[in-house]
Amino acid sequence: MFPWRLELITYANARKLVVLIIGATIILFGLALLVLPGPGTVVIVLGLALLGTEFVWARHLLKRVKEEGNNAARGLWSFIRGSRGKRPDQPPTRDGD
Repeated sequence: MFPWRLELITYANARKLVVLIIGATIILFGLALLVLPGPGTVVIVLGLALLGTEFVWARHLLKRVKEEGNNAARGLWSFIRGSRGKRPDQPPTRDGD
């Protein structure tokens, strides 16, 4: 009935559709795990990584999430070092610092 629609159903399009459905489901599950007990952020990053195999926007978003995670880790490390003034592996001094 619609022969032009058969051209749209290719392996690449079917693969993109399957990756989109599975990746979106993983991300939604990760969002649920943010309020439920579980590793929500890890699951969301895994969903973005899966979507990044087929979609450029997901690769860019995953790159931004990684950069923000690294910035947060550096900030936390600076806070820890700044509040104590020493690296965590150094023993405390006699004056209680």
